[in-house]
Amino acid sequence: MTREYPPYPIPAVAALVVKEDKVLLVKRGSEPSKGFYSLPGGVIELGESVEEALKREVLEETGLGIEILNLYTVTSYVERDSEGRVKYHYVIIVYLARAKDEITRPGKEVTDVRWVPLVDCLNLRLSKFSREVLRQFVNDILRVSPRSRV
Repeated sequence: MTREYPPYPIPAVAALVVKEDKVLLVKRGSEPSKGFYSLPGGVIELGESVEEALKREVLEETGLGIEILNLYTVTSYVERDSEGRVKYHYVIIVYLARAKDEITRPGKEVTDVRWVPLVDCLNLRLSKFSREVLRQFVNDILRVSPRSRV
């Protein structure tokens, strides 16, 4: 099945990997969102559990093993072309996770891996999906008043 113009939504996973006050982000090397920072993750392969897919994707993209903590959210990413047709459609299962290591190395699908302070992460050029998830996460953990939400 092609990822562009799919006949139905594609199931995917993403990891919200947090260490102290930092979050793990990757710079995407391919579409969608090429050149944008994003949570590590990807498509669930046939026969894989959601957890297996998450661990594999994070390892492939960052070189890190992870411990999955719990489900954070389930969301969608839909991108339409200039004619209004659905070019990409992913249903993304986001888990909170902890890194087993600290040393990162970019995999073949990404051009950069970095630990970014949570207070700075929203200043990066983020994919739409990652910006939405990180904005909610920052608001959740900082428990800020509604007036000062980011």
